[in-house]
Parts: sequence; structure tokens; C-alpha cells
Amino acid sequence: MLHIIRDLIFPQVCAGCNTELIVGERAICQSCLHKIEQTNMHLQWNQNLVYRKFAGKVPLGGASSCFFFDDAGLLQGMLHKLKYEELPEIGLELGRFYGELLSNQDFSPYSALIPIPLY
Repeated sequence: MLHIIRDLIFPQVCAGCNTELIVGERAICQSCLHKIEQTNMHLQWNQNLVYRKFAGKVPLGGASSCFFFDDAGLLQGMLHKLKYEELPEIGLELGRFYGELLSNQDFSPYSALIPIPLY
């Protein structure tokens, strides 16, 4: 009940477009989430740009990135809010999205899955 009153006074808005979020959305609306260009690198763990960047530098079975980064794009604005406006829920929602994409992948050949944080 209190969350309904809170949302009336302080509506939850999308980190990308600042529109009010609907029921079931968290931090980012579905429209913005699907506007960010996905890399699909998770479909080819050892044949992509991220893998080539790290291969030979560390023991690596595969590597991936969920989204392409654009300095002036929607994702950049969200990451800025995540880092400088202290809105960790943006990172959680992006992580949930990528987790769903990865949920259908076979990780059995790998001994660990290690996220690399933003710097």
C-alpha cells in the first residue's frame, strides 16, 4: 500500500527516456531496453571482438558483451546515471536482461563465468 502512495508522489521513471514505468518494469522501460543495440556475442564465445581483445593476455575460453557502446547513445546516458547519480538499479536491470539472454547458453565447458566491472 505504501508503495502506491510513494509512486503517486515520486513516480518511478525510466533511466533512458524519463517516462513513467509501468507495472513490471524496473529502472528501464521495455522500449528503451530494446532500443539499445545488442551485440549477440554470447552466441559465439570465442569468435568475437571482446574475445580477441583479451585472448593471449589471460587464460580465456570465451568472452562476450551484451550491448554496443555509443558515446552519445541511450546506454551511455544510463551508465552515467548508474555511476554518477548512484542508481544501482540500472545495473541490476541491465544484468537481469543479459542474464536472461545467457540462460539458454551451455556453460559446461567453462570452469567460471567472471563479470568485468565498469571502470
